Amino acid sequence: MSALNSGKNLTLNPETGLMEFDMSSLEKNNATLAHHLIQSFSPEDNLTPEEIHEIGRKTVLKLTGGNHEFVITTHTDKEHIHNHIIFNSTNLVTGNYFRWQKGTKRIFEQISDKHASKMGAKIIEKSPKNSHTKYTMWQIENIYQKKINQRLDFLIEHSTDIEDFKRKASALNLSCNFDVKWSTFKLTDEPQKKNTRSRSLSKKDPERYNIERITERLKKNNVALTVDEVLERYEEKNYSKKTRL
Repeated sequence: MSALNSGKNLTLNPETGLMEFDMSSLEKNNATLAHHLIQSFSPEDNLTPEEIHEIGRKTVLKLTGGNHEFVITTHTDKEHIHNHIIFNSTNLVTGNYFRWQKGTKRIFEQISDKHASKMGAKIIEKSPKNSHTKYTMWQIENIYQKKINQRLDFLIEHSTDIEDFKRKASALNLSCNFDVKWSTFKLTDEPQKKNTRSRSLSKKDPERYNIERITERLKKNNVALTVDEVLERYEEKNYSKKTRL
């Protein structure tokens, strides 16, 4: 698992920070040893793991007043990078316990949104009525992105130049717009409503699918496949994948 780790007031490695939580809490006979928070971010936010980790650090410091031990782990092994924040319920200064009340969750969300917004993340308005719908839409967009990635990589492998790339992209039902700063793509055989920007297709390399990079990669190719042959190979490749599932 790929992750970033950090902590506050821990003498041990942050990965073993929970051991210290247990020790200090047990000394106070505290029933709630620690509180666990999660922050998730969309791939479209285009934030680095380090920036997301810093959002988590600032959030927990503000929420706790900086007087509680905490450990933060930022997971980068999923499409959506997310923070796991665990903080000790015992205040190191007063010895009192952190009181998680009815409005605490909302306060945490407000603090989190404030720091995330400063870093450039999109803030989705939270509503019990449409939260499931928005999550479902995010899942669908995620599926579209994966399909676009597959078609782009296949086209880059089987095209000779950018014009050949465009012709074959049309045959694979992929609409391309290279006349903007960030190239955009859209699946014409799917009910995709919004174009997908190239920078959201590769969080590690946002410029991977811009026209300049694609053109450079095409120069290395030496292929002589027709549009029909490329379409046939792509369909065969997809059929082979489905039969293995």
